[in-house]
Parts: sequence; C-alpha cells; structure tokens
Amino acid sequence: MRRLAKEVGCAPMTIYAHFEGKTDILRFLWADALRDMSHDIEKKLKSVVEARERLRAAAQTFVDYWINHPDHFRLVLMSSDVTQADVSTFIMDEGTLAHFLMFSMLIQEVLPDELETKVRTDTLLSGMIGIALCANTIPDYPWADATSMTE
Repeated sequence: MRRLAKEVGCAPMTIYAHFEGKTDILRFLWADALRDMSHDIEKKLKSVVEARERLRAAAQTFVDYWINHPDHFRLVLMSSDVTQADVSTFIMDEGTLAHFLMFSMLIQEVLPDELETKVRTDTLLSGMIGIALCANTIPDYPWADATSMTE
C-alpha cells in the first residue's frame, strides 16, 4: 500500500478511504483492464458485419490487447499473492464473465445450430490466452505471428 500510495502521490491511509485492501485494489484494476480490452473489441467489431469475420476480428483484438499490454496481462491473468477464493469471486461476477462470454455469442453467430458452444468458447479462450501467455513470458522464442496463430 505504501508503494502504491507513493506512486499515486498520496498518503497510504488515503487509499483505505477508497479500498478495503489489496484485493479490492486488484479487483478494481482487473476490471479496468478487462473493460479496456472489451472496449477495443467492441470498437473493432463496429466496422465488421459478417459473422465469421466478427469472430476472427474479436479473437485477434483479444490476443493483440494482451500482447500489447503485457503489464495488464500479468496483472489480470498472472497475479500472485491472491487467494483462489479472491480470484473466483471476481471471475464468477456477471460483469467479469461478460468480457469472456462475448465469444459464445460470436461463435453462435457463426454456428447457430451448434450444441457445443461452451466447449468451442472455452477452447478458443484457452488458445487465445495461451498465445498471449507465450508471447509475454517467452518473448525470445521465434513464435509465429500472433495473427497467423489466431486464425
């Protein structure tokens, strides 16, 4: 808290006027990064009409966001010193889930009769997060272009 207060330019006790503790601060920062990422996707999708292309554009924007914001990636998807309960409470929040479940709707636009939308969504999310994870944590490996891997 002292380090954060110093960065922000306020007294440590001032932070407690707005947040109960570290976990609340992290949840706020996690939500902010996810909103930012979703905003990028929504902005991209405004100019895309065809369902398959919308899914492709959303997936690429998702991966690009996390690669272009490695600090956000580490904060949201690799935070340490938090309990599983803290993370679960945040992840299971409707607002948080919406940032990920948008891909279910995009998949349903492409495959409206598909019964396994959840499996396809979870597979896509896992792959996209994996691409960003590798790009952020093993940058010296000569990875294929993220756009090609996201296709």
